[in-house]
Amino acid sequence: MALADLPKTVDRDFDLALDEFDAAVGDDAPQSADHRHRRFARLLPAERLLADRIRCEVFPLRRRVARGSNLLILLRVPSADWLLSAVPAAEAAMADLAARAGCEERRCGRVIFEPSSRRKSIDVDEVRGHLLSGHCILSMPQGCKMPPVLAALADLDMTISPFAVDEVTRALRRSYAGSRIRLGHEAGLSALTPVDLNLACRKSGRPREAIGLLAKLAGSSATSGDSSVPAFEKLEGYGDAKAWGLQMIADNAAYRRGEIAGSDIGPGALLVGPPGTGKTLFANSLAKAAGTAFFPASYSAWQGQREGHLGDVTKSIQRTFSDARAASPAIVFLDELDAIPARNAGARHDDWWGAIVATLLEELDGTDRRQGVVVVGACNDDRGLDRALVRAGRLDRIIRIDLPDEAALTKILAHHLPNLPLDQLEPIAITHAGTMSGADVARLARDARARARSRGRAMEPSDVLATALPVDERPESLRRRIAIHEAGHAVVGMVQGAVPRSVSIVGDHSSGGRVITPAVGGEGVLPDIEKTVIRTLAGRAAEEIILGNVSAGASNDLERATTLVAQVEAYLGLGSHLAAVTGAEHAPTERRLRRLYGEAAILILTHKSDVVALADRLMKERVMGQQALKDFACERCWQTLTIQPVERPPD
Repeated sequence: MALADLPKTVDRDFDLALDEFDAAVGDDAPQSADHRHRRFARLLPAERLLADRIRCEVFPLRRRVARGSNLLILLRVPSADWLLSAVPAAEAAMADLAARAGCEERRCGRVIFEPSSRRKSIDVDEVRGHLLSGHCILSMPQGCKMPPVLAALADLDMTISPFAVDEVTRALRRSYAGSRIRLGHEAGLSALTPVDLNLACRKSGRPREAIGLLAKLAGSSATSGDSSVPAFEKLEGYGDAKAWGLQMIADNAAYRRGEIAGSDIGPGALLVGPPGTGKTLFANSLAKAAGTAFFPASYSAWQGQREGHLGDVTKSIQRTFSDARAASPAIVFLDELDAIPARNAGARHDDWWGAIVATLLEELDGTDRRQGVVVVGACNDDRGLDRALVRAGRLDRIIRIDLPDEAALTKILAHHLPNLPLDQLEPIAITHAGTMSGADVARLARDARARARSRGRAMEPSDVLATALPVDERPESLRRRIAIHEAGHAVVGMVQGAVPRSVSIVGDHSSGGRVITPAVGGEGVLPDIEKTVIRTLAGRAAEEIILGNVSAGASNDLERATTLVAQVEAYLGLGSHLAAVTGAEHAPTERRLRRLYGEAAILILTHKSDVVALADRLMKERVMGQQALKDFACERCWQTLTIQPVERPPD
């Protein structure tokens, strides 16, 4: 008999099942089943259900306890509403484990972590202190960052999912002994909190009243949700992902009304984007808006279960999906999918990864098998994924989430800094568009508030600007050179017909300034490519003509321009040779590059006064948005277009 074979249905008592398991494996529990039953009967209904779960998870650790080991039990709960209920449940489970291990019950230290402005991280020393004198139970909301040292110390890392229908039924049958209660798979039950379940079981006099109260409480909880998760419709910067999510919410509502079948709801999507773009927040907010249960998971969480053997990992994967099916409709969020390499990709331990991928594919297969369960995957880079994961019926819709543009970033800033006027936020959005994530904005807001607190006052716009756009301490001559350089790029771009989205001389760790330039429309013909090269070389040309010399800061521009020209000569078929080769000859590349640099220089000479005027404004304003640049172009009667923006990489 294996632990996974223990019955987990309403028709079987967990105490009896565990006693039978003891007998099967040859363990003699020193305490009678009646004694243990009385201990667990004192728990509140929700805590009793959680204790049932935790007992099964900690049972394999009994030999460690018998040897005198102190255990660290990590409990990741769905929200802050579960924090206080998880700990007494775990304490009861650990007391039972000690009895089954044939040793004295040891002290269990409690660490309940709820992130706040004052408490941003788990106190590692507090946990270590508890472990020196006994066991430690750490309860925290899902999504909190775990310090690596605690992840290494953990004996069990358990993700607590919402209550399944059979568990709620079990709690009601325990509270109303002798009653024949049978619940349907109502979706709203997945929104119940432990307090909701305890109230319904203890406040109502009859089972029917309890069921009615449960339905009302579940609806209230689903509506209110976690206050730390923003409303889905207020999310900004998600583009196609938000459109997909809104459709999924509408389909889910139609499914609940009986208008469509569960198979008509798409199986899921894969979100691809750099770190900090809010993929986890997106999935959590989507579940909240859809009123479904939310099951976050990742390879690291699966691997952290029990001993971390292959069988433990595959069972953890299966448990995630079985829990979601029991609570359907539900959303399973698979984070960090790129941590799982493709099969036969030459990675070390191919057999291990092959088994992991095969288990995941089995759970993802077929909408009928997981009807009512939508899977949202997330990764930073999808190139290394097993292609079977994104085939039809699995994560067959790939949606890319980029760092927010100026408009989206303005709205994100307004969300985190609601008391600041928009005109104070726009320079920040202009400067950091395409380089700052939602997580970066949240950190910016925290840093600005901390700056104000250190000065003993409420936050002011100056705190935000000082944090996001710190005082430029570079020498004036350097700032002038950067302004001339960026103005050269911008003016030539406008002369070519496209107004930049923004120009900034605010420096950061990667560049002294930047221009976010629209891509000049065309058909990929030689004149289009040469225009791009001319615009790329215009900053260097402006330095040489206006300042009389050039700086090494233009090296990145030269590298990009050279790459484009080399492609023309090597394999695009637009140069002096028709044959496509892997590398271009130096002489043709150099000749074309010098000719295009000369054309850039002519444009700078022709518009020298305009470049100087724009540089003067940049020295004063540091940042100019698209409307200011449009006005600048209109004053000079330049014919301009506004085209989809493409950021010019930093110098």
